[in-house]
Amino acid sequence: MNPRHNTAPNTVDLRAYDSDFGRAHSKPAAERINRDEVPDGFYQTRVEDVTLSRTHNTGNPMLVWRLRILGPTSQGRSITKIRVITQKTLPYVKQDLQRLGLELSRLSEVQSRMNEMIDREVSVYKKTDTDRNWVDVSFVRKRKDPASEPAESETAWESGIDDDLPF
Repeated sequence: MNPRHNTAPNTVDLRAYDSDFGRAHSKPAAERINRDEVPDGFYQTRVEDVTLSRTHNTGNPMLVWRLRILGPTSQGRSITKIRVITQKTLPYVKQDLQRLGLELSRLSEVQSRMNEMIDREVSVYKKTDTDRNWVDVSFVRKRKDPASEPAESETAWESGIDDDLPF
């Protein structure tokens, strides 16, 4: 039994709406975007929930992360990141998991280790393509603190051994 299918014995008669429905015009995709939608940009987030499920159309497995925004804007709001798993997306799946600190030797381990991603903080970039009605949320690698490691050229410059100068 499909849980999305209404099996109630009573039917709803919608014929009274037929003529108005025929005259109704739907809004273009750009106008349909919810005004409460989180704007595009970079956000610091915390993983609130992770699920492993399947896509409705193809049945491919997918990871779905619900992310709570910590800032700098839209604090407290949530966004969703979806990564469908196919042969072609495996490098991206691995990268997503690594950016959340999850190192796996086999992808089949992900289901038993999903709890390790909960409460992890991760930077994301959200981008919307209104023409295609498409939203992408990407995990972004955190940059190292500039004070944590000196640049290689600084050491060479201080010692006077940098011979790669063009003059």
